[in-house]
Amino acid sequence: MRDLDECAADWFNDKIPNQWSRSHVTDFSKCDMLLNNGCESFNSSILEARDKPILSMCEWIIEYLMKRMQVNRDTAEQRWAGSFCPKIQKVIDQNFAELGDCISIKSDNFHYQVSCHDGRQYSVDLKNGTCGCRKWDLSGIPCKHALSAIDAQRLDYYEFTHKYYRVDYYRMVYAPAIMPINGRDEWNPTDQIPPMPPNVGRFVGRPKKQGGEKEMKLKRGGEKGKEEKC
Repeated sequence: MRDLDECAADWFNDKIPNQWSRSHVTDFSKCDMLLNNGCESFNSSILEARDKPILSMCEWIIEYLMKRMQVNRDTAEQRWAGSFCPKIQKVIDQNFAELGDCISIKSDNFHYQVSCHDGRQYSVDLKNGTCGCRKWDLSGIPCKHALSAIDAQRLDYYEFTHKYYRVDYYRMVYAPAIMPINGRDEWNPTDQIPPMPPNVGRFVGRPKKQGGEKEMKLKRGGEKGKEEKC
């Protein structure tokens, strides 16, 4: 890394390796992603609600999540007929398509030595669900090396793919529903003092919109340019 970019290497010096390198990530979560795409995706989906008053914003988000969860629930129950979620099955099928690149040598009923045409070699442990490439360890989805060993014993890959990826588990995740609520005119009054607006004066002219997406992107672009000049 230092040979390619000294600034990048220095930036990683005070970072814990398991926060940025797949070689150190724990395999407990069964996920090999090191990104916050989920947070960014949710943040972009609630742009319409972020400028609303707090109560109106919460109501908007509740309705959004209520509809989103029901759509996912209907999709899993009405459209998915396989054992695994479609994206996971696609990954497994792709790994199966690459089995011709692997040659498995059996050590015992659980251990295989898998050689690839590019000269690389990996140890596969079917009992513990591990492979030297760590893809199976991290994601819970058998890599092509693991599938080569599984296929050599004529076993079912279903038993070696983590249960989190099964359609029935997906349905269990979205089984709970966000219950509908009555309108504000039906709410019971409380003894609490209602929150008041902040006691600040208003500036002359049209107020500027804070934290806009375009403004944030421009800011990030400027920071990125500074880093590149490091």
